[in-house]
Amino acid sequence: MTPIVDDGPAPRRWLANVGSGYAEAAVGGVIYLALTPVLIRTVGVEAYGVWLLSHAITFYLKFFDFGCGDAQVRLHARLAARQQHVAIARLVVTVALALVFTGALAALIALGLTMAPAEWWLDASATLTADFHVVLAILGANLLITIPGSALENVYEGAQRFDLLNARSIALRLVAATLQLALVLNGHGIVALALVELATSALGMAIDLVMIGRLYPGLMRTPARFHRRTWQHIRRYSFWSAIDELVAEGTINLDEILIAMLLPIGLMTPYAIAVTLGGAMLVAIGPLTDVLYPMIAGLHARHRDSELKSLFERATKGMFMLALPVALFVGLLGQAVVAVWVPEVSHGITGMLLWILVASGLVSTLLTPSTIMLLALGRVRLMVGLTALEVLVEVVLIALLAPRHGLEGVAVACLIANASIGLLVELPLTCRLVGVPVADLLARSAVRPVISVLPAAALGWWLHAHMLGADLGSLVMAAGGILAAWGISVLLIGTTGAERRELLCLARECRAAPLPR
Repeated sequence: MTPIVDDGPAPRRWLANVGSGYAEAAVGGVIYLALTPVLIRTVGVEAYGVWLLSHAITFYLKFFDFGCGDAQVRLHARLAARQQHVAIARLVVTVALALVFTGALAALIALGLTMAPAEWWLDASATLTADFHVVLAILGANLLITIPGSALENVYEGAQRFDLLNARSIALRLVAATLQLALVLNGHGIVALALVELATSALGMAIDLVMIGRLYPGLMRTPARFHRRTWQHIRRYSFWSAIDELVAEGTINLDEILIAMLLPIGLMTPYAIAVTLGGAMLVAIGPLTDVLYPMIAGLHARHRDSELKSLFERATKGMFMLALPVALFVGLLGQAVVAVWVPEVSHGITGMLLWILVASGLVSTLLTPSTIMLLALGRVRLMVGLTALEVLVEVVLIALLAPRHGLEGVAVACLIANASIGLLVELPLTCRLVGVPVADLLARSAVRPVISVLPAAALGWWLHAHMLGADLGSLVMAAGGILAAWGISVLLIGTTGAERRELLCLARECRAAPLPR
């Protein structure tokens, strides 16, 4: 099995991957911004909270892929670096067969949860409780598609064809958003929204079968046989990766579930909106994050240690720099955004809550390259220990702070857990592993970006003082002004002369190289 594409010109392919990632993030962001207020107004704040809770539960059931995703991408990248295409086909088939079994197990658990009484812990009406059970059953059935189908999605990542993956995602997002909007405007509720997700997942699998069949001719004709030797290569890594994903990514929705148990269900909606704004920084670096994992795995397979060190330093600085203007906009103008975007929940979102979430997002941004580096280098058990400790600290602090301080207490608990474990333990360990002094990394990654963001910060403070009654147009202009001030300052202050020359060379190489097929 030989792919129809090779590694191709690295600069052009890298920009295609990252550029398409930002296009996908932009489309997803526009859809979320446009659809969310419509959903909240049509189905109601409490029903939307039930919708979020249903997704939080099935989010955890998706961990029944048992870490095969990261393990598959990592091994695929290593095999591709060695041109072992037959082994890649065996890898895809083996993972797909394993995930068919685990997907069925996850769906059965979801079905079992729908039969359990929720009245004793869910503060909602009888009608919403019934809808919760139905939606959970539909999303559980969706796991029969999404978990096995992830074996196909992982092929895009392992082959570093994020451009194809992002194009697919954009198409599916547009289809799902159009159908969901039409249904809610015609009086349908969250059950209809769940059915749309089920249908969209089936469409996505059909697209994957066609696209990957063209990307790797012969892959779909590979016999459906479980290869034990291939499974042995990924079993140990996938086991620890599954635990790490559960304790690391599991905290994403853990706070929402704890809110549903400790506070009224109606608070889930404003908290989710606030978290979305606070997490905008992670969206800004998302395309870079996606391409970083297979790049590190490929360099590690070829023992290019000096390039790994350079990649780690540049990724840390670049991601932190990209996050800063977003953090400014959310912290200073986030309340104005909510008042225009979803006024129904604006009373539950304070400026203090937003700034706490912004601080937590900046910490996560600074730590993202470190986390990816440890995982790609196979230090999964180390990450499991660190993230398990972080989860423990977070749960204890939420239980202590949420009843007295509400949503701000939840946000403070998440920030303390994230910063204490990540900055004091994880980052120093990664720096020692890569061979970069922590002080040098922070000086190179934070000093210039912070200085370069000062003009944008001054503009943001001025806008904050003069935009109390802002409308959508004013907010868009404010965002553009902050971004422009930041961009000019980054070019003049935030980057070194060598970095500017490298960017210029990269642009020249991309213009000279042919587009990836």
